[in-house]
Parts: sequence; C-alpha cells; structure tokens
Amino acid sequence: MPCCSRWRRTTEDPSDANELRVFAHTVYIKAVVLCSVSAFLLMIISSLKFSVVSVLPVPPYIWLLLALGILVVLACLPVRRLRKLVIWSMVCGIVALVTLTGACYVRVYDVTDLVIYIASMLLVMIPLLICGAKCRKPCLPNVLFTGVVVCLCLVALFPLGILALLSHRYYFVAFSAVLFVMGVVILPLQAQFIHGRLRYEPLDLEPICSLAFFIDAWILVFCICVFVCTIEVELIGDYPEHLAGLSTVPR
Repeated sequence: MPCCSRWRRTTEDPSDANELRVFAHTVYIKAVVLCSVSAFLLMIISSLKFSVVSVLPVPPYIWLLLALGILVVLACLPVRRLRKLVIWSMVCGIVALVTLTGACYVRVYDVTDLVIYIASMLLVMIPLLICGAKCRKPCLPNVLFTGVVVCLCLVALFPLGILALLSHRYYFVAFSAVLFVMGVVILPLQAQFIHGRLRYEPLDLEPICSLAFFIDAWILVFCICVFVCTIEVELIGDYPEHLAGLSTVPR
C-alpha cells in the first residue's frame, strides 16, 4: 500500500505533478541526446564507408553481448542508492557498445537510407509515446498485459534467433518481427511510467528511463531495416550485401 499512496500523492499534489513533468521532459531530452550522438556517429561512418571490423577484428555480436552484460548488472543494482556518475558511466558504456555494434554494419548503407530508417522509427515511436502519456488508461495496455506479451516474445526470440543463424533468412525476418512487436508494446508502458501514471515512483531514474528509450529506438530502427531489406530482396530477387551484413561480419 505505501507505493499506492505515494502514487496518489504524485498525481494529486500540484508540486509533485510539476516535478513529474520536469522529470519526463528531462528523460526525453537525455534520450534524444543519446540517440542523436549514436546516430550522428553512425552516419559519419556510413558516409566515410569506414570498416570498423578491419580496425577492430572482433565479431560485432561480442560488443552487443558486452552491452547486454552491463545492462543485466545495471538492472540488478540499487540505482537510487548509487551515485549518478556510476549509473551514467554504465549507461554511456551501453550506448557506446550498441553504437559500436551498429558501426560494424552501417558502412554498407547510404546516409540517406539511415535517415529514412530513423525517420520511420520516429513515425512509429512518437505516436506510441503520446498515447502512453495522454490516452485514457483503460485504452492502454496495463503492466500484466505488457508483461505477458514481453515474456511470450522473449520465449519466441530464443529459438528464432538460433534458426536465423543456422538456416533460412526468413527466420531472421520472423525474429525481427517478434522483436518489433515487443518494442511497440513496451513503449506506451514506459511513457506511462515516466509520466507517473503507474503505481511506481519514476523520480531519480533518469538514466534508466533514457537508456530504455534509446534501446527501444534502435530496436525499431533495426527491425525496420530488416523489413525494408527483405522487401528489396523479394523485389530484386537477389541477396544483396547489406542484408547479409545484418547477420555476418561485413567483408
């Protein structure tokens, strides 16, 4: 009950409501900064056609696994008790590793393609965030529904990921489709959380919330990229290099 009463104070007290509004704006601004820095670096690498793999001969999935490892550690830490410098250092490390993973692949894309993918991501992401922040709660997925969908998606991702690596490319598309559904379902709940519309106190969690939006954004970009490349394969009837580059180390 303490968390419920605290939530009611957040929604009823004008000073708490103003504090939540400032918090939400801060989260959005920091998430935009993280995404912008990452996107800017990837666009530079794409424009230069620079091969990161030739400089750092490490499989890209190693960087992604390191990022996931830091994310797991971060999820287990008492974030509110630690210094923000420690938390932000871990967040920046995850952002850097995710960007490095993407940098291994973007050289096979034109900057125009990346801009289109990012713009498509914004067209999907912004309406979902607005719905989570403004729509009536009965119209939005609750924590239980979101949790069940996310768990089902995680269960499906494991076998699809193995099949995508070992066999036909359509398993990779199915993997991306499940990942896309998971990202779309989570976004409204995240918006509800940072706007104080759930029974949990979001204050002092700016790094975590900003990182969550960053991860969601790049999940959507990745999935949109796979969908577009798959459509291109079906239309052209060939297997272009940039689709192969999504699951292998670029030459």
